[in-house]
Amino acid sequence: MRVNFVILLLAVVFAIMGAEPLVPRAGSLYLSNGDIFSGELAGFDTKEGLQWKHPAAKASWLVAPESLARLELQSAVLPHGQRRHSAIVRLVNGDALPGDIVDLDAEHILLETWYAGRLKVPRFALRDLYFTAHGRVILEGAAAFTGWGGGVMGVQLGQDGEEIAGVLVNSIVANGPAEGAGVKPGDVVVSVDGKKFMKRDELIANIKSRAPGEKVLVEFRRGEEKIEHAIILAAIGWQVKNEALISSGEAGTIGRNINFPDAANIEFELNGSGLSSFAIALCTDNPASFSLGNAYTLNFSSGYAYLNRHERAGDQYSATTLDSPAQFKVAANDAPVQMSIRFDKRTQTIALILDGALVKQWRDPQGFVGKGKGLAFAATIQSQSRISNLRVTEWDGQLPEQLDAPVADTREDSIRLANRDMISGSVTAIHAGKATIKASFGEVAIPVERIGRIEFAAAKTLATIPAGLATGTLSGRNRLTFRLHSWRDGEAQIESPFFGKARFSGAAFSALEFGGK
Repeated sequence: MRVNFVILLLAVVFAIMGAEPLVPRAGSLYLSNGDIFSGELAGFDTKEGLQWKHPAAKASWLVAPESLARLELQSAVLPHGQRRHSAIVRLVNGDALPGDIVDLDAEHILLETWYAGRLKVPRFALRDLYFTAHGRVILEGAAAFTGWGGGVMGVQLGQDGEEIAGVLVNSIVANGPAEGAGVKPGDVVVSVDGKKFMKRDELIANIKSRAPGEKVLVEFRRGEEKIEHAIILAAIGWQVKNEALISSGEAGTIGRNINFPDAANIEFELNGSGLSSFAIALCTDNPASFSLGNAYTLNFSSGYAYLNRHERAGDQYSATTLDSPAQFKVAANDAPVQMSIRFDKRTQTIALILDGALVKQWRDPQGFVGKGKGLAFAATIQSQSRISNLRVTEWDGQLPEQLDAPVADTREDSIRLANRDMISGSVTAIHAGKATIKASFGEVAIPVERIGRIEFAAAKTLATIPAGLATGTLSGRNRLTFRLHSWRDGEAQIESPFFGKARFSGAAFSALEFGGK
């Protein structure tokens, strides 16, 4: 029996990153008779079947292709040098391919991808192109993972003010930096690196703005005696490692200041399980604390996202929830989620985009309250989060549509601009960063950074797609239909009914669904 066509479900990581995965790859195997096995994918061959390593078995199992139903894979370790693609190409059968558009003519579109090199797809197979948000880059790459504060001394602070001329240490965290330096309950913090502090909030903000591992010279008063301690700050809950922010499962906050423009797009990848209990503070003037400052916070819990407004007036703090929460689907496995948060201070709006689809846009009727440049992340004790591929750009105001929204059959192509204007006609080319459309009033060349979406006229003829296709649940809203020939050493050899044979990085896939006869 020849292996059936499969639909491989592409994680959102498919859209933005590239890598060779760990071999073998951990996951869950679902058989057609209903059995489910945990373990690791070791390989696949059309003759021998799927090689599966079960933790209770000494040797790999060989599973016949006709017995396979579904395979869910944990996210892969991604290498250095991954890049974010600028477009998503949707095909007439619902497949979606992230990539950078090299060229389009009357016959083909040429895509450059991290996961399969260059792919040439016939023009008649195109349904539409969706361009990701454009804008001047504020922060990306390795620089996005420097300057994060979150250091702690390991003390619980109490009374403050001029009456005690500092900030009182109520208690000491066991085995923390302060205990090791000899700090005791009842000591009063007078200054840090020569700067005096009378307010507890200001002291906390100063310490948490510093990176774990940084050494600070702290002056204490113990009775009438003045004492200085050199304290190496520790981290609680978060660490910066391999160009990622990683929470340990302990409650903690990590933040930094960013030179935000008036309208910004904050993009990053988050492991799916991290969404179970996770929070983000935007435009905060106090990155050390989510609630003590002027800021917005997005709180994620049990499939809902809540936008909260925080405002400080003197020593008074207030917090309100804006509008109703937004509901989103939680991934069945730990597949990465591509998150984008876009705000515009001028229009007083904040939008949440998950996996390329708009979840909700909020508007603050009281005016934009975020007065700072801080960005902060928080995770709870129950949550282990991994934030990678962080990027901040100036936002052009573009919002995506639901990528699964139907496109009406039409006799003409159309270009929808980022400002919602639309031009109809015949798209003759995309080349050198410009799309050319022959409209009724003449030929126009439009820079792609001004384009939100291109919709193509309904194809007169479609490719004959062999029977036996399966349909499955999307992951990351991207999928690809093909015949799987082999999976070996982190590489999948596939054959598409549209672009033929290709080699794909196994790191692109989060799940495989088998079916048909």
